[in-house]
Amino acid sequence: GGLRVESGTSMASPRVAVVIAELLQSGEVAASAVRSWLIAGAEDLGRKGFDPVYGHGLVTRPPVMMSAD
Repeated sequence: GGLRVESGTSMASPRVAVVIAELLQSGEVAASAVRSWLIAGAEDLGRKGFDPVYGHGLVTRPPVMMSAD
């Protein structure tokens, strides 16, 4: 077992899924407010505001992700 750093769009979906699961499990955010919370909490990248390259930006709540590789 070990850990490794991954990047790119293939890692964006699982990262966001983990953040959403943690939020819903904790009761910190209602299911109906998750999308708004993600947008409001994203770190803006690239041009100011939403853009076609970075979308709303980087999800800033760092989940703990482990790899068995």
